[in-house]
Amino acid sequence: MHFTQITLLASWLLSTCIAALPDVTASASALARRTTDPWAAAKSQAAAVVAQLTTEEKVRIMSGVGPGFNLCVGMTFAVERVGVRSFCLQDGTTGVRLADGASAFAAPVNLAATFDKQLMKQQGDLIGSEFEEKGVDVALMPVANLARDPLAGRNWEGQGADPYLTAISAGYQIRGYLVANEQESWRHHTDSEVDDRTLREMYLRPFQYAVQKENVGAIMHSYNLLNGTHTGQNARLLTDIVKGEWGFNGFIMSDFWALTNQTQAALAGLDMLMPGAPWDFVCAGVGAFEYTVFGHAGAESFETDICWGSNLVTDVEAGRVPESRLTDAVTRILSAAYYVGLPPGATRAVSLTDAKANVQGSHRDHIRATGSASAVLVKNSRGVLPLTSGARSVAVIGSGGAHGAAYAAGGVEPEGGNLAQGGGSGQTRFPYLVTPLAALTSRAASAGFAVKHSLNDSDLATAAAVAALCDVAVVFARSFSSESGDRGTFALDAAGDALIGAVAAVNRNTVVVLNVPGPVDMSAWIDNDNVTAVIVAMHPGQESGNALVDVLYGDYNPSGRLPFTIARSADDYIVKTVRTYTFPNATTVEWGAYREVLFRQLPESELPKVQYGEGLFFDYRHFDKAGIKPLYPFGHGLSYTTFAYSNLKVTAASRHGVDVSVDVSNTGALPGNEVAQLYLGYPASTNSPVKQVKDFNKVNIKAGRTATVSLHVDSFFLPIWDAVQQAWVVPTGTYTVSIGASSGDIRAKAQFTI
Repeated sequence: MHFTQITLLASWLLSTCIAALPDVTASASALARRTTDPWAAAKSQAAAVVAQLTTEEKVRIMSGVGPGFNLCVGMTFAVERVGVRSFCLQDGTTGVRLADGASAFAAPVNLAATFDKQLMKQQGDLIGSEFEEKGVDVALMPVANLARDPLAGRNWEGQGADPYLTAISAGYQIRGYLVANEQESWRHHTDSEVDDRTLREMYLRPFQYAVQKENVGAIMHSYNLLNGTHTGQNARLLTDIVKGEWGFNGFIMSDFWALTNQTQAALAGLDMLMPGAPWDFVCAGVGAFEYTVFGHAGAESFETDICWGSNLVTDVEAGRVPESRLTDAVTRILSAAYYVGLPPGATRAVSLTDAKANVQGSHRDHIRATGSASAVLVKNSRGVLPLTSGARSVAVIGSGGAHGAAYAAGGVEPEGGNLAQGGGSGQTRFPYLVTPLAALTSRAASAGFAVKHSLNDSDLATAAAVAALCDVAVVFARSFSSESGDRGTFALDAAGDALIGAVAAVNRNTVVVLNVPGPVDMSAWIDNDNVTAVIVAMHPGQESGNALVDVLYGDYNPSGRLPFTIARSADDYIVKTVRTYTFPNATTVEWGAYREVLFRQLPESELPKVQYGEGLFFDYRHFDKAGIKPLYPFGHGLSYTTFAYSNLKVTAASRHGVDVSVDVSNTGALPGNEVAQLYLGYPASTNSPVKQVKDFNKVNIKAGRTATVSLHVDSFFLPIWDAVQQAWVVPTGTYTVSIGASSGDIRAKAQFTI
């Protein structure tokens, strides 16, 4: 089931929201030129239907039917009298979850690593079309939360550690969990304490962008508390900010089983509850059981106050919830359906498990291209890559080079095998999975080189023996990450370090491929001279092997960039996962060794606290402030060619935005893609990070040629939040524009004054 819990934006039918409606990806100003309110017609149509509804019928549209009663992970009640069908909600950050005949796309962290806006938009279009063709109304994706905690379990589903990169990448896909839930440990019960400026500039900004720039249709709130109040019962967040300040026209839904008080949620501005329960289910006191854990004894029902249905009707009849609140909620739900061109009365067949309803089309081409474009070459000494005809034999070492035991079941492979996805509700069934071993073997058949392999991670002797026989050894290592838990360490899984060390001891051309969701500890082998190349491949989807081989042999000149910082030491990161909690009776437990039910007995003031005390300064912003040089900085990625920067110009600078141009020359022998990254430094009086990403532009440049690259700081991303004035402001003073190939490789600077 859908146990998501970051803080996320769900798009109301992603396919139509992005693919079918060109208006959605246009700027807010462009939309305004076409119509004063792009939602006006949809809201009018919705209002006409809502005017015919009874109280009970309104609640039916707002309520989920309960888990296990539907084809989709979430469904609402139908109101056949006025022609409103049951809406289907489905997970899937890498495609349509639990569906046959659908694609397994590259993970969102890979998409962010492409730094390619066209690929981002294309993936949103293609995934959206698959959801639509499978009969899904609400696609619960993509994640718009930040990789604040480098070990957070769902970082593979996110867009990296920067709010601008996240806003752009997620904006072309649409979804995230609202708000401030950047770890999985204790996710149902943590209280995220975030100062106002940090909340606005870092964590809410991607959501605000999705609302105001991309016209998203639905937002999902998260499980956690925000500054002492559950996000789903936080009127300041849901009503005042999202619906009020931002002018959000769509609806807000709960994450699954996220509510603690059904009445407060309705009053705070929640519009749809998931997964709900059968209509006449009595929420309070049902299914109680006794327990004794850590010296505490008591009784608990997991169903207490987490369903609407007839219970919400009772709230209205008793005057606890006004009828107008229901009218507003249902108007928003139906408006979103009309807005994307799917009238709520239209008949739609859900075909998730019908393999004959194949919706993949030629999407494999995009998936392969994204896998190649997201592969980050972080090390390439002695020019070992791209592989040439001189490499007459290649060893594939490690279980990550082939299928694992779980592949036949259509899932990810946490116990071994090529880790082309992460785990949890964001994963997708593979229609097939091209492994690196299969792709290399296929290439060898036409190119005439030999491929040998050793796939047992713990059999170091055999791995070394096979590697010693070959010109090049490609070692696969991994770190599995999933929803419902955070990684406990930066170490590679199983015998990863030992496997790399054993191979590097006998082969001077050892290439390490990392299928990881974020930073890992490379200290045991990264400085070994025989480890000549390292590729951070992350989770490339069903075309994993083909995408990698394209990079290994130079069919695709690598251009992926790290969407997070890789430190030399775990101690260099400022954010640490909150993994332990001490109960009021002084019992200390670690995540995974507790009964969640205990937290339901605690007052909100005693729930685990997640202090966002670092404020704006995490990932590269922290490394800049602390003067720490990372192993590989945010934005880093090598190419098989080289680039030079010159002639930086600030062509326009005002409160309305900043325009910059810079010449980028390909000084190498091969054509390639360069990602020019614009970082902005604010006046010193603002206490802002040294520099922050505000734009990027990937350009393809032929060898020996120069391209003039344009970059722009949009007026949406230029202001900072003034917590005293409670407003966005553009400070006066001197700004610094830094243009570079990464946050740690700045090639040119210029200043301007506002």
